[in-house]
Amino acid sequence: MNSTAVIIGAMLISPLMGPIMGFGLGLGIADVGLVKTAFRNFAIATIVSVITSTLYFLITPFSEAQSELLARTTPTIYDVLIAFFGGLAGIVASSTKSKGNVIPGVAIATALIPPPCVQPDTG
Repeated sequence: MNSTAVIIGAMLISPLMGPIMGFGLGLGIADVGLVKTAFRNFAIATIVSVITSTLYFLITPFSEAQSELLARTTPTIYDVLIAFFGGLAGIVASSTKSKGNVIPGVAIATALIPPPCVQPDTG
């Protein structure tokens, strides 16, 4: 799908969001146990995500990357800053008593940066 909304929606339901937030929180509060658990969950979620997406794209007729996805393959310093401050907002919100609901905002900000796993086929 060549849609920004689909890409952002995928980030909101991403199975990697929880482990990433846990890892950040664990680093922020220096909890080694939480960091280890988050890293293990991240590894499992990554493996499941790669297998699921591979099976999906073997079944569907999509064979070429669309412009919305390709637009996220050339990061700039602004993308790094968005990721850093979005992650910082998530860590701060997760570590407060009121918790808040910044997860969708962090996910949307993250959806605006290029995924490191996307490599366009150049030849």
